[in-house]
Amino acid sequence: SEQRYQTLVDAVPHGIEEIDIDGNILFANATHHKQYGYEPNALIGMNIVELLPTLEEAEPLLNHLKYLAKEQPPIEPYFGKKKKKDGTLIDVKIEWTYKRDADNKVIGFTTVIADVTEQIKAERLQKENADRLELSLRSANIGTFSWNVVEGGSYWDDRMHDIWGLPRGAFVGHKPEDFIATLHSE
Repeated sequence: SEQRYQTLVDAVPHGIEEIDIDGNILFANATHHKQYGYEPNALIGMNIVELLPTLEEAEPLLNHLKYLAKEQPPIEPYFGKKKKKDGTLIDVKIEWTYKRDADNKVIGFTTVIADVTEQIKAERLQKENADRLELSLRSANIGTFSWNVVEGGSYWDDRMHDIWGLPRGAFVGHKPEDFIATLHSE
């Protein structure tokens, strides 16, 4: 049963760890070790503060764990940076759940850790590209529109409305025939 559990947990594509209320790592799956660049079982016994980018973050984190254990509020996901063994930083999303003893007392936490570094980079690049496009369109005084060919509706940006002399929002969801009707008959 224990071997089956270990095999299953090691196959999960996210890091899984169990920590006590002092932040000591009691269990970490193979994926979690790979995420942080550690050999199998090397994280066991470490404290999660050793994975923080700076030691200044240690006391607030440990105080937060004690607060969570005592007050037991609903836990929100954590987004932040963690430090790999080689010192490089990765962006992570951590989902927490309470770990309880037989008397229902909180004795620690089980966490699922997703490395979202590539997702964050892609989102940042997408925003930069969108900002660059918006700046280019604004500089060139160009309007844009989109047309949903399946449903037939369209959307105009504010600049298209200005170019055609229509009030903003006047051409949202309209059909192509509505636009053609605004053209001069010739």
